[in-house]
Amino acid sequence: MEKFKTIAYILLPFVLIISYAIYYISYSTNKATDKQVEAYIKGSSKVKLKDFIILSDKQDQYTHFFAISSYPKVKYEILLQSKNNKFFVIGDYDHKQSVVSAGAIQRRAINANVNQQEYNNPAYGTRAKPIPVLYFADADSPDDIYIDDAQYHKNVKEYLTYDKKINSKK
Repeated sequence: MEKFKTIAYILLPFVLIISYAIYYISYSTNKATDKQVEAYIKGSSKVKLKDFIILSDKQDQYTHFFAISSYPKVKYEILLQSKNNKFFVIGDYDHKQSVVSAGAIQRRAINANVNQQEYNNPAYGTRAKPIPVLYFADADSPDDIYIDDAQYHKNVKEYLTYDKKINSKK
Protein backbone atom coordinates (compact mmCIF):
# COMPACT_ATOMS: atom_id res chain seq x y z
CA MET A 1 0.00 0.00 0.00
CA GLU A 2 2.85 2.38 0.84
CA LYS A 3 4.42 1.70 -2.57
CA PHE A 4 1.15 2.62 -4.29
CA LYS A 5 0.97 5.96 -2.44
CA THR A 6 4.55 6.79 -3.40
CA ILE A 7 3.90 6.03 -7.07
CA ALA A 8 0.65 8.03 -6.96
CA TYR A 9 2.43 11.06 -5.46
CA ILE A 10 5.06 10.89 -8.18
CA LEU A 11 2.67 10.35 -11.11
CA LEU A 12 -0.11 12.71 -10.05
CA PRO A 13 1.72 15.97 -10.91
CA PHE A 14 2.69 14.64 -14.33
CA VAL A 15 -0.87 13.52 -15.07
CA LEU A 16 -2.21 16.92 -14.00
CA ILE A 17 0.34 18.81 -16.12
CA ILE A 18 -0.40 16.69 -19.19
CA SER A 19 -4.16 17.06 -18.64
CA TYR A 20 -3.82 20.82 -18.32
CA ALA A 21 -1.67 20.99 -21.47
CA ILE A 22 -4.25 19.03 -23.49
CA TYR A 23 -7.05 21.21 -22.12
CA TYR A 24 -5.10 24.40 -22.87
CA ILE A 25 -4.32 23.34 -26.43
CA SER A 26 -7.95 22.44 -27.06
CA TYR A 27 -8.99 26.01 -26.18
CA SER A 28 -6.15 27.83 -27.91
CA THR A 29 -6.98 30.00 -30.91
CA ASN A 30 -5.16 31.25 -33.91
CA LYS A 31 -4.63 34.97 -33.41
CA ALA A 32 -5.34 37.49 -36.13
CA THR A 33 -2.17 38.91 -37.65
CA ASP A 34 -1.25 42.60 -37.64
CA LYS A 35 -1.64 42.55 -41.43
CA GLN A 36 -5.23 41.30 -41.10
CA VAL A 37 -5.94 43.92 -38.43
CA GLU A 38 -4.57 46.71 -40.62
CA ALA A 39 -6.60 45.46 -43.62
CA TYR A 40 -9.78 45.47 -41.50
CA ILE A 41 -9.05 48.98 -40.23
CA LYS A 42 -8.18 50.20 -43.74
CA GLY A 43 -11.52 48.81 -44.97
CA SER A 44 -13.39 50.79 -42.32
CA SER A 45 -14.86 54.25 -42.56
CA LYS A 46 -16.71 56.70 -40.36
CA VAL A 47 -20.48 56.52 -39.94
CA LYS A 48 -22.34 59.06 -37.82
CA LEU A 49 -24.85 57.45 -35.49
CA LYS A 50 -27.46 59.68 -33.90
CA ASP A 51 -30.97 59.19 -32.61
CA PHE A 52 -30.20 55.57 -31.79
CA ILE A 53 -31.79 53.43 -29.12
CA ILE A 54 -29.63 51.54 -26.63
CA LEU A 55 -31.15 48.07 -26.42
CA SER A 56 -28.71 46.47 -24.00
CA ASP A 57 -25.29 46.66 -22.47
CA LYS A 58 -23.43 43.76 -20.99
CA GLN A 59 -20.07 42.53 -19.93
CA ASP A 60 -19.18 39.09 -21.21
CA GLN A 61 -16.22 36.73 -21.04
CA TYR A 62 -14.89 35.98 -24.52
CA THR A 63 -12.15 33.50 -23.74
CA HIS A 64 -12.19 30.38 -21.68
CA PHE A 65 -10.23 30.52 -18.44
CA PHE A 66 -7.73 27.92 -19.66
CA ALA A 67 -7.29 29.58 -23.07
CA ILE A 68 -4.94 32.19 -21.67
CA SER A 69 -2.15 32.17 -19.16
CA SER A 70 -3.54 34.15 -16.24
CA TYR A 71 -7.21 35.15 -16.45
CA PRO A 72 -10.24 35.12 -18.77
CA LYS A 73 -10.70 38.16 -20.99
CA VAL A 74 -13.83 40.27 -20.77
CA LYS A 75 -15.51 42.49 -23.34
CA TYR A 76 -18.09 45.19 -22.83
CA GLU A 77 -20.85 45.42 -25.44
CA ILE A 78 -23.57 47.98 -26.10
CA LEU A 79 -26.27 46.98 -28.60
CA LEU A 80 -27.71 49.93 -30.54
CA GLN A 81 -30.57 50.24 -33.00
CA SER A 82 -30.26 53.13 -35.44
CA LYS A 83 -33.16 55.13 -36.78
CA ASN A 84 -32.95 53.19 -40.08
CA ASN A 85 -33.38 49.90 -38.12
CA LYS A 86 -29.80 48.72 -38.48
CA PHE A 87 -28.27 47.16 -35.41
CA PHE A 88 -24.76 47.99 -34.21
CA VAL A 89 -22.74 46.63 -31.32
CA ILE A 90 -20.03 48.70 -29.69
CA GLY A 91 -17.35 46.27 -28.51
CA ASP A 92 -14.56 47.15 -26.12
CA TYR A 93 -12.27 44.19 -25.51
CA ASP A 94 -10.35 43.67 -22.29
CA HIS A 95 -10.02 47.39 -21.63
CA LYS A 96 -9.21 47.91 -17.96
CA GLN A 97 -10.46 51.51 -17.72
CA SER A 98 -12.99 51.75 -20.50
CA VAL A 99 -14.81 54.98 -21.23
CA VAL A 100 -17.45 52.97 -23.02
CA SER A 101 -20.73 52.85 -21.16
CA ALA A 102 -24.37 53.03 -22.11
CA GLY A 103 -24.90 56.04 -19.84
CA ALA A 104 -22.01 57.97 -21.37
CA ILE A 105 -23.24 57.65 -24.97
CA GLN A 106 -26.96 57.97 -24.29
CA ARG A 107 -28.56 60.87 -26.23
CA ARG A 108 -25.30 61.69 -28.02
CA ALA A 109 -24.22 61.51 -31.62
CA ILE A 110 -21.18 59.34 -32.17
CA ASN A 111 -18.79 58.90 -35.05
CA ALA A 112 -18.28 55.17 -35.42
CA ASN A 113 -15.76 53.39 -37.60
CA VAL A 114 -17.34 50.36 -39.22
CA ASN A 115 -15.89 47.92 -41.71
CA GLN A 116 -17.53 48.62 -45.06
CA GLN A 117 -17.71 44.94 -46.06
CA GLU A 118 -19.72 44.19 -42.92
CA TYR A 119 -21.75 47.41 -43.18
CA ASN A 120 -22.81 46.65 -46.76
CA ASN A 121 -23.31 42.92 -46.19
CA PRO A 122 -27.05 42.15 -45.69
CA ALA A 123 -26.09 39.36 -43.25
CA TYR A 124 -24.92 42.08 -40.82
CA GLY A 125 -27.04 44.78 -39.26
CA THR A 126 -29.62 42.48 -37.72
CA ARG A 127 -30.26 42.03 -34.02
CA ALA A 128 -28.76 38.54 -34.22
CA LYS A 129 -25.68 39.74 -36.11
CA PRO A 130 -25.13 43.45 -35.48
CA ILE A 131 -22.46 45.51 -37.25
CA PRO A 132 -19.41 45.74 -34.97
CA VAL A 133 -18.26 49.19 -33.86
CA LEU A 134 -14.73 48.79 -32.55
CA TYR A 135 -13.83 52.48 -32.56
CA PHE A 136 -15.96 55.52 -31.86
CA ALA A 137 -15.79 59.09 -30.62
CA ASP A 138 -18.41 61.54 -29.43
CA ALA A 139 -19.34 63.60 -32.50
CA ASP A 140 -19.59 66.85 -30.52
CA SER A 141 -16.85 66.37 -27.89
CA PRO A 142 -14.42 63.77 -29.24
CA ASP A 143 -12.01 64.32 -26.35
CA ASP A 144 -14.65 63.32 -23.78
CA ILE A 145 -15.80 59.91 -24.95
CA TYR A 146 -13.70 57.91 -27.37
CA ILE A 147 -11.68 54.76 -27.92
CA ASP A 148 -8.02 55.57 -28.57
CA ASP A 149 -6.02 54.18 -31.51
CA ALA A 150 -4.15 51.56 -29.45
CA GLN A 151 -7.41 50.21 -28.00
CA TYR A 152 -8.99 50.29 -31.48
CA HIS A 153 -6.17 48.11 -32.80
CA LYS A 154 -6.62 45.74 -29.85
CA ASN A 155 -10.42 45.66 -30.30
CA VAL A 156 -10.03 44.72 -33.97
CA LYS A 157 -7.43 42.03 -33.20
CA GLU A 158 -9.59 40.47 -30.47
CA TYR A 159 -12.74 40.69 -32.62
CA LEU A 160 -11.04 39.00 -35.59
CA THR A 161 -9.48 36.35 -33.37
CA TYR A 162 -12.33 35.44 -31.03
CA ASP A 163 -15.61 36.60 -32.59
CA LYS A 164 -14.96 36.36 -36.31
CA LYS A 165 -12.43 33.52 -35.84
CA ILE A 166 -10.59 34.67 -38.94
CA ASN A 167 -7.76 32.09 -38.72
CA SER A 168 -9.59 29.20 -37.12
CA LYS A 169 -10.13 25.92 -38.84
CA LYS A 170 -13.94 25.91 -39.03
